[in-house]
Amino acid sequence: MGKVAEEFPEMDEVKNDHAYLQLLAGENIEQATHTAQKLSSQKPAILAYRTTVALGLLRKEKLAAAEVYDGWTIDWSTAQDRYKVVYVAVMRSAGRGEEALPVAATINAAALRAEERQLIGLL
Repeated sequence: MGKVAEEFPEMDEVKNDHAYLQLLAGENIEQATHTAQKLSSQKPAILAYRTTVALGLLRKEKLAAAEVYDGWTIDWSTAQDRYKVVYVAVMRSAGRGEEALPVAATINAAALRAEERQLIGLL
């Protein structure tokens, strides 16, 4: 993904996916989080960007990660499972796991990467 991001630096989706994968792997946490924050500030309504910011803050062990979702209505029935996983992990880490239970119940673990399953203890 890094090579694709280098080849297409103008594509925000590619930048976000690259940052997300780095954060899943626990690599380049500062830079990947910064990239996600920049993208999210430009387009705050995009769940993918918010999710990557939340994962970055979670990796940095900041309880503020849960605030990424505060005050925002999300239709979780249409969201990708990877977005749901990050939400559940973030809310649990902030001591707000009860809020995430309905979302957690809809996650298809088979659709997740190993690192995503690990985030919410499905390994």
